[in-house]
Amino acid sequence: MGNAKLFILTNEANEKLLKYETTLVDSRRLLHEIKYKLIMKKDKGRKMKSTLVQKCEDMEKMIGTHHREINAPLNELYDLLIEVVYMKKKFHEKEDEFQHVMLQQKQKIQQSDQQIHRLQERKLLYEKQVKSLATALQIKNKAEIMLKKQLKTTRAAKSERVRNILPEIQYSTLVQKEEQISLFFMMAGQLLNKLTEENISEKRKETLINKVKKLEKKLNILEKQGDKYKQLINNVNINIKGRWIYVFWKKWNAHFKKEYEEKFQQLNVVIADFQDHLKDYQRSFEEMYQNIHEYENKEGEMRKHIDQLHDTFKSFKQLESGYKAEIQQIKEVLTAYKEKEAYYETKRNEMEDTIKKYEENEQNFKRELEQKEKIIHQLKKRNREPLRSNEHKRPFRQTSNEKNLDFKNHYSFPVQGQSQMIMFDPFKYLNKP
Repeated sequence: MGNAKLFILTNEANEKLLKYETTLVDSRRLLHEIKYKLIMKKDKGRKMKSTLVQKCEDMEKMIGTHHREINAPLNELYDLLIEVVYMKKKFHEKEDEFQHVMLQQKQKIQQSDQQIHRLQERKLLYEKQVKSLATALQIKNKAEIMLKKQLKTTRAAKSERVRNILPEIQYSTLVQKEEQISLFFMMAGQLLNKLTEENISEKRKETLINKVKKLEKKLNILEKQGDKYKQLINNVNINIKGRWIYVFWKKWNAHFKKEYEEKFQQLNVVIADFQDHLKDYQRSFEEMYQNIHEYENKEGEMRKHIDQLHDTFKSFKQLESGYKAEIQQIKEVLTAYKEKEAYYETKRNEMEDTIKKYEENEQNFKRELEQKEKIIHQLKKRNREPLRSNEHKRPFRQTSNEKNLDFKNHYSFPVQGQSQMIMFDPFKYLNKP
């Protein structure tokens, strides 16, 4: 019965560990799905990157063709680019925070893997202990074969007590905890799926940084060229005489006037085109601003999900502590079983001592019987021999008084013990006439 119960305990421990391993496999499968979704997000980011690159290239071309004719819109572009740089810094800061959170989650996953490894080691130690107990029980069973008849009642009582104790301790909360574990891993999978939808690839980040650097360089070049153009205009404005002469000369000369009007019309057309392009750029920047705002909202949701993950990890630790408590209960049951086993061993030793005492008493009784048989044999030999020789025979007494004296003398002998009594004929030794 002890071997069977230990076998049941080992099977239950193995089932628990198998369930724990299946949950680990499910978590790893979820991680693979997350990686696949990250790859899909990276592809989408690359497509968005290509569109942004095209827009930036078009923007650079337009700026390169019209930076000499237009000076006022450059300030607006400069302000917009400053805002872009500011948003870029915020974006980098938020990405750094996200990476820090992801590193923390990875560390927590590594800690859970280490805890699983420790549990597996404990399982191996538990199996070794169970094997040693099984061997000890086999040896004990071999030794108790000779005493089965005497210990049937004690074993029946022991088996009934163990059957009443084990189900109350081990099978009380296993079903509820398995349901809690399944719910925990479902919630973890949902949260991880939400997190994967909000991830951004590292390549997209690098490309955006490089583009912003290029735009900063081009803006510096445009600023230098704009400064030169402003200096020329200022120089012309300072030279008042030359300016008035130039204007009156154009009025006097009709040819120069026509050229001036044509150039003025061309400049107006260019300005109108440039304004259209600026409107397009404003729309694109507004879209970027909206995307950044959406990203911030998603980041807030992601933080909420991370908090939920933290709560789930706490619940996981609580479940782990519950399993540890169950393991301690099982150990206590095993210790109690060992104590009972030691108690029964002491009883067995006492029974063996009593059996030895009975054997010694039997040997003593045999010795006493042998001695008594010897004594009986000697008495029989004596009874067979005559008590008195013929030389010392009494004379025949004819009178009744003399006969009565003989009877009195005969009955005056001491009475023998019950073990030495034999059939005795009182008239055998009388002298008959």
